Amino acid sequence: MTDYQRRPRRSCHATLPAAWMRVRSRPGLVDPWRLVEQRRSGLLRYARARGTVALPVLYAAWDRRVYVRLPEYNDACNFVDRAEVALDVDTGSGGRVLIARVAGMGLVVPETGLPTELGDLLERWPDDMPTRIVVLVPESVRHIPVADDIRYPPLPQRACLPGTFAVS
Repeated sequence: MTDYQRRPRRSCHATLPAAWMRVRSRPGLVDPWRLVEQRRSGLLRYARARGTVALPVLYAAWDRRVYVRLPEYNDACNFVDRAEVALDVDTGSGGRVLIARVAGMGLVVPETGLPTELGDLLERWPDDMPTRIVVLVPESVRHIPVADDIRYPPLPQRACLPGTFAVS
């Protein structure tokens, strides 16, 4: 009998899977809020009559709030006041895709509502252009493992028109 015939054979029905088949535990994820505080850009998602809109924005996070400066004529200023809003921030690194989603209520406040500590962190607009501050008050902060827009879960919808509390 040859050495090849004496060796025990491994088959697909072996009781111990090969090392590459073993389930590896995923390392603990970093707190998503901490990652949102470190980044400065993301997608602001809000609902309109024709569906959800994703607006790329620069933001600043401070005191468990997210602040965005937008020109007053921007469409978002009409729809996010007292409405469900989400901010998606790409927190992936090293080829790993990971999205941190901050979801909650959006508030539109005048420029004077911005904390003085954040004045230099937000996007600058020309002095002759009136701006508004959008404040996102988070209700949940969590990781989303898929970056494809088609697979994003829809924003929570109530039986309301976007941006209002009027029942449709």
